[in-house]
Amino acid sequence: MLSGWDECFPTIEPFEQSPVMGELIGSVPEINFTDDGILTQKWHSCRYEATRKFSLQDGNSVRLDFVVRNIAGFSFPFLWASHALFAVGKADKCFLPDGVILDNFINDGTCRKWFVKNTAPVFIERGCYRIILSTDQPYWGVWLSRGGWPAVNKSGVVCLGLEATTTSSEIPLDLSLDAGEIFSGNVDLKVERI
Repeated sequence: MLSGWDECFPTIEPFEQSPVMGELIGSVPEINFTDDGILTQKWHSCRYEATRKFSLQDGNSVRLDFVVRNIAGFSFPFLWASHALFAVGKADKCFLPDGVILDNFINDGTCRKWFVKNTAPVFIERGCYRIILSTDQPYWGVWLSRGGWPAVNKSGVVCLGLEATTTSSEIPLDLSLDAGEIFSGNVDLKVERI
């Protein structure tokens, strides 16, 4: 059901010198695994160093920690969006913190993105299992493709992206990372039987 997980930093849409999905998407990180199941990825740029770490918390949950440190001698605007991507189908339901329930995942050629405040975890149900996503960030970005992405040469892919994010925008609005400053965020994913 979980199809992928991307980090968008320092933007989602193009902004200043950063391309779509930021700078991390186009660069290969250093990857390290430990014997106790920790995956660490590190990116280096002339402005910052970023680290993403996946660690097992218990038998049914995974924690993602993201840390970025400004190594430039100046501040720059940023946002962080940790984009968990799920394959969805007829039997799935997604419960958003604002009370909206998504359960229509038919392929109708549409695509939509919106933001909701993080007032509660997000739940995805499939059969007798529930995935619970929680974060320390103030917003959830919700991206629902019912076969309408990409806009040109539609792929017919039906998927749901749920992103923990610093802001309700596709570009940086009000956050900046000062020289030497560190930003950190996390996402927890838990699976349970229902």
